[in-house]
Amino acid sequence: GLHELEHLQEADFGSNQLDTFPALPASMKNLSLRFNNLRSADDRNMDALAQLETLNLSSNWFKSVPKAIRNLKSLKTLIMSSNKELSTIPAEIRHLKALESVNFHSNAIAKIPRELGSLGNLRTLRLGQNCISEIPKSFASLLLLRELDLSRNLLSGFPSPIAGLNSLQVLDLSQNEIQAVPDPLSGLRELRVLKLAGNHLSSLPSALQDLVSLQELDVSHNHLK
Repeated sequence: GLHELEHLQEADFGSNQLDTFPALPASMKNLSLRFNNLRSADDRNMDALAQLETLNLSSNWFKSVPKAIRNLKSLKTLIMSSNKELSTIPAEIRHLKALESVNFHSNAIAKIPRELGSLGNLRTLRLGQNCISEIPKSFASLLLLRELDLSRNLLSGFPSPIAGLNSLQVLDLSQNEIQAVPDPLSGLRELRVLKLAGNHLSSLPSALQDLVSLQELDVSHNHLK
Protein backbone atom coordinates (compact mmCIF):
# COMPACT_ATOMS: atom_id res chain seq x y z
CA GLY A 1 0.00 0.00 0.00
CA LEU A 2 0.88 3.68 -0.10
CA HIS A 3 2.11 3.61 3.50
CA GLU A 4 5.21 1.79 2.25
CA LEU A 5 6.29 4.75 0.06
CA GLU A 6 8.68 6.17 2.61
CA HIS A 7 9.62 9.25 0.53
CA LEU A 8 6.05 10.39 -0.21
CA GLN A 9 5.50 13.92 1.12
CA GLU A 10 2.51 15.27 -0.78
CA ALA A 11 -0.76 13.64 -1.89
CA ASP A 12 -4.00 15.04 -3.32
CA PHE A 13 -7.04 12.73 -3.14
CA GLY A 14 -9.48 15.57 -3.83
CA SER A 15 -12.84 15.07 -5.59
CA ASN A 16 -13.22 11.32 -5.20
CA GLN A 17 -15.61 9.10 -3.23
CA LEU A 18 -13.30 8.03 -0.42
CA ASP A 19 -15.14 7.12 2.79
CA THR A 20 -12.10 6.00 4.82
CA PHE A 21 -9.01 7.94 5.80
CA PRO A 22 -6.12 6.36 3.85
CA ALA A 23 -3.06 4.69 5.39
CA LEU A 24 -0.08 6.83 4.43
CA PRO A 25 3.64 6.95 5.32
CA ALA A 26 5.06 9.00 8.19
CA SER A 27 6.96 11.12 5.64
CA MET A 28 3.78 12.99 4.58
CA LYS A 29 3.89 16.81 4.73
CA ASN A 30 0.84 17.93 2.72
CA LEU A 31 -2.41 15.99 2.38
CA SER A 32 -5.65 16.97 0.68
CA LEU A 33 -8.81 14.88 1.00
CA ARG A 34 -11.24 17.63 0.01
CA PHE A 35 -14.54 16.76 -1.70
CA ASN A 36 -14.83 13.15 -0.55
CA ASN A 37 -17.29 11.19 1.60
CA LEU A 38 -15.32 11.08 4.84
CA ARG A 39 -17.31 11.09 8.09
CA SER A 40 -14.50 10.10 10.46
CA ALA A 41 -10.78 9.38 10.48
CA ASP A 42 -9.13 6.13 11.54
CA ASP A 43 -7.05 6.94 14.62
CA ARG A 44 -4.13 4.75 13.62
CA ASN A 45 -3.89 6.19 10.12
CA MET A 46 -3.94 9.73 11.49
CA ASP A 47 -1.52 8.93 14.33
CA ALA A 48 1.12 7.95 11.78
CA LEU A 49 1.28 11.46 10.27
CA ALA A 50 3.42 13.18 12.89
CA GLN A 51 5.27 15.25 10.24
CA LEU A 52 2.13 16.48 8.47
CA GLU A 53 2.08 20.27 8.03
CA THR A 54 -1.04 20.83 5.90
CA LEU A 55 -4.32 18.89 6.10
CA ASN A 56 -7.33 19.72 3.93
CA LEU A 57 -10.54 17.91 4.92
CA SER A 58 -12.93 20.47 3.43
CA SER A 59 -16.23 19.47 1.78
CA ASN A 60 -16.68 16.13 3.51
CA TRP A 61 -19.26 14.93 6.06
CA PHE A 62 -17.43 15.29 9.38
CA LYS A 63 -19.67 16.07 12.37
CA SER A 64 -16.69 16.74 14.63
CA VAL A 65 -13.00 17.39 14.27
CA PRO A 66 -11.37 13.95 14.76
CA LYS A 67 -9.87 13.67 18.25
CA ALA A 68 -6.88 11.82 16.79
CA ILE A 69 -5.86 15.18 15.33
CA ARG A 70 -4.11 15.85 18.66
CA ASN A 71 -1.15 13.77 17.44
CA LEU A 72 -0.43 15.94 14.40
CA LYS A 73 2.14 17.97 16.31
CA SER A 74 3.72 19.50 13.17
CA LEU A 75 0.42 20.69 11.65
CA LYS A 76 0.54 24.34 10.52
CA THR A 77 -2.58 24.52 8.33
CA LEU A 78 -5.93 22.85 9.02
CA ILE A 79 -8.79 23.28 6.54
CA MET A 80 -12.18 21.82 7.48
CA SER A 81 -14.52 24.25 5.74
CA SER A 82 -17.86 23.19 4.19
CA ASN A 83 -18.50 20.14 6.32
CA LYS A 84 -22.18 21.06 6.63
CA GLU A 85 -22.79 18.97 9.77
CA LEU A 86 -19.58 19.88 11.59
CA SER A 87 -20.67 21.31 14.94
CA THR A 88 -17.90 20.36 17.38
CA ILE A 89 -14.29 21.43 17.80
CA PRO A 90 -12.79 19.19 20.50
CA ALA A 91 -10.59 20.45 23.34
CA GLU A 92 -7.82 18.25 21.87
CA ILE A 93 -7.11 21.00 19.37
CA ARG A 94 -5.01 22.62 22.12
CA HIS A 95 -2.22 20.12 21.38
CA LEU A 96 -1.63 21.57 17.91
CA LYS A 97 0.75 24.28 19.06
CA ALA A 98 2.31 24.71 15.60
CA LEU A 99 -1.00 25.73 13.94
CA GLU A 100 -0.77 29.00 12.03
CA SER A 101 -3.89 28.83 9.86
CA VAL A 102 -7.30 27.31 10.69
CA ASN A 103 -10.32 27.33 8.39
CA PHE A 104 -13.72 26.25 9.76
CA HIS A 105 -15.76 28.36 7.33
CA SER A 106 -19.28 27.21 6.37
CA ASN A 107 -20.04 24.66 9.05
CA ALA A 108 -22.61 24.35 11.87
CA ILE A 109 -20.37 25.38 14.79
CA ALA A 110 -22.22 27.12 17.62
CA LYS A 111 -19.65 26.96 20.42
CA ILE A 112 -15.96 27.76 20.21
CA PRO A 113 -13.87 25.87 22.80
CA ARG A 114 -11.65 28.07 24.97
CA GLU A 115 -8.74 25.80 24.00
CA LEU A 116 -8.69 27.39 20.54
CA GLY A 117 -7.42 30.51 22.28
CA SER A 118 -4.33 28.65 23.51
CA LEU A 119 -2.92 28.29 19.97
CA GLY A 120 -0.48 31.15 20.28
CA ASN A 121 1.02 30.76 16.79
CA LEU A 122 -2.27 31.32 14.93
CA ARG A 123 -2.00 33.91 12.16
CA THR A 124 -5.26 33.24 10.29
CA LEU A 125 -8.57 32.04 11.72
CA ARG A 126 -11.64 31.62 9.51
CA LEU A 127 -14.90 30.96 11.36
CA GLY A 128 -17.31 32.62 8.95
CA GLN A 129 -20.76 31.23 8.12
CA ASN A 130 -21.39 29.26 11.32
CA CYS A 131 -23.80 29.67 14.26
CA ILE A 132 -21.43 31.41 16.69
CA SER A 133 -22.98 33.84 19.18
CA GLU A 134 -19.99 34.47 21.47
CA ILE A 135 -16.22 34.28 21.51
CA PRO A 136 -14.29 32.79 24.46
CA LYS A 137 -12.21 35.14 26.61
CA SER A 138 -9.15 33.06 25.73
CA PHE A 139 -9.08 34.71 22.28
CA ALA A 140 -7.35 37.63 24.00
CA SER A 141 -4.21 35.45 23.98
CA LEU A 142 -4.01 35.13 20.17
CA LEU A 143 -1.39 37.86 19.98
CA LEU A 144 0.07 36.84 16.61
CA LEU A 145 -3.34 36.67 14.87
CA ARG A 146 -3.39 38.78 11.70
CA GLU A 147 -6.68 37.82 10.08
CA LEU A 148 -9.98 36.89 11.76
CA ASP A 149 -13.16 36.05 9.86
CA LEU A 150 -16.33 35.86 11.96
CA SER A 151 -18.72 36.92 9.20
CA ARG A 152 -22.22 35.42 8.82
CA ASN A 153 -22.64 34.34 12.43
CA LEU A 154 -24.98 35.28 15.29
CA LEU A 155 -22.83 37.78 17.19
CA SER A 156 -25.01 40.39 18.91
CA GLY A 157 -22.08 42.44 20.16
CA PHE A 158 -18.52 43.28 19.18
CA PRO A 159 -16.34 40.39 20.50
CA SER A 160 -14.51 42.18 23.32
CA PRO A 161 -11.76 39.52 23.79
CA ILE A 162 -10.21 40.57 20.48
CA ALA A 163 -10.03 44.31 21.28
CA GLY A 164 -6.38 44.02 22.35
CA LEU A 165 -5.02 41.88 19.49
CA ASN A 166 -2.27 44.22 18.38
CA SER A 167 -1.15 42.10 15.39
CA LEU A 168 -4.65 41.92 13.86
CA GLN A 169 -4.76 43.42 10.36
CA VAL A 170 -8.04 42.13 8.89
CA LEU A 171 -11.28 41.73 10.88
CA ASP A 172 -14.48 40.61 9.17
CA LEU A 173 -17.61 40.88 11.33
CA SER A 174 -20.05 41.40 8.47
CA GLN A 175 -23.52 39.81 8.42
CA ASN A 176 -23.97 39.50 12.18
CA GLU A 177 -26.36 41.20 14.62
CA ILE A 178 -23.93 43.72 16.14
CA GLN A 179 -25.60 46.87 17.46
CA ALA A 180 -22.63 48.72 18.93
CA VAL A 181 -18.83 48.82 18.95
CA PRO A 182 -17.15 49.43 22.32
CA ASP A 183 -14.61 52.10 23.28
CA PRO A 184 -11.69 51.95 23.15
CA LEU A 185 -10.25 50.03 20.23
CA SER A 186 -6.76 51.50 20.58
CA GLY A 187 -5.37 47.99 21.10
CA LEU A 188 -6.08 47.21 17.44
CA ARG A 189 -3.30 49.49 16.27
CA GLU A 190 -2.35 47.34 13.24
CA LEU A 191 -5.91 46.91 11.93
CA ARG A 192 -6.05 47.80 8.23
CA VAL A 193 -9.39 46.29 7.15
CA LEU A 194 -12.63 46.33 9.18
CA LYS A 195 -15.81 44.85 7.73
CA LEU A 196 -19.04 45.55 9.63
CA ALA A 197 -21.49 45.38 6.72
CA GLY A 198 -24.94 43.91 7.29
CA ASN A 199 -25.21 44.51 11.04
CA HIS A 200 -27.56 46.62 13.21
CA LEU A 201 -25.40 49.72 13.77
CA SER A 202 -27.48 52.88 14.12
CA SER A 203 -24.55 55.27 14.39
CA LEU A 204 -20.92 55.35 13.34
CA PRO A 205 -18.89 54.09 16.32
CA SER A 206 -16.70 56.78 17.85
CA ALA A 207 -14.13 54.07 18.63
CA LEU A 208 -13.21 53.96 14.94
CA GLN A 209 -10.95 56.97 15.51
CA ASP A 210 -8.68 54.69 17.58
CA LEU A 211 -7.85 52.61 14.51
CA VAL A 212 -4.82 54.58 13.37
CA SER A 213 -3.75 52.06 10.67
CA LEU A 214 -7.21 51.60 9.10
CA GLN A 215 -7.21 51.63 5.28
CA GLU A 216 -10.55 49.99 4.45
CA LEU A 217 -13.90 50.28 6.25
CA ASP A 218 -17.21 48.68 5.22
CA VAL A 219 -20.32 49.67 7.19
CA SER A 220 -22.80 49.22 4.32
CA HIS A 221 -26.24 47.70 4.95
CA ASN A 222 -26.64 48.97 8.52
CA HIS A 223 -29.09 51.50 10.03
CA LEU A 224 -26.79 54.54 10.10
CA LYS A 225 -28.54 57.89 10.42
